[in-house]
Amino acid sequence: MKNTLNTFWQARNEREKKVLIFCGVLLLSGLLYAYVWQPGEQARMRLREILPPMRAESVHMHEQAREIGTLRKSASVHNKTVNLKNDMTASALRHKLQGRISALNIDSAGKVHLSMDIVSFDAWIRWLDALQRENHLRLETVHIQTLSDPGMVKVDATLTGRDTQ
Repeated sequence: MKNTLNTFWQARNEREKKVLIFCGVLLLSGLLYAYVWQPGEQARMRLREILPPMRAESVHMHEQAREIGTLRKSASVHNKTVNLKNDMTASALRHKLQGRISALNIDSAGKVHLSMDIVSFDAWIRWLDALQRENHLRLETVHIQTLSDPGMVKVDATLTGRDTQ
């Protein structure tokens, strides 16, 4: 085939060779325009139309992702608080101290604020030991006031939770 093309080319005079080269360049330019530049230009125009709404949607999605992250954190804190409160209530019930608790609050930092108006000191110590072993709570502050009944005390305590240590 190469020989056939070479023979064909050699048989042409200078003017025919120039016309054939010109036609080849013109044909190649037309093909490049039709199959490369024009589709690229059409894609550029289409992108010019659809890109601004897509960018706005992307910004909106990033805002939603930040909001989801914030909501997940607050939900997880709430769930941990509810679980800890339920665990402490169940533990107090097991130790027969349910009716002795006058206040049981958990703050946003995970600290448990506990008040007991009348409780046996021995029962309080046993329950505190169980809370430390079972719920991984540790006593941060405590104010114990003795009462007129022997062995009975009033307790105001703050315990640090599982994730605040």
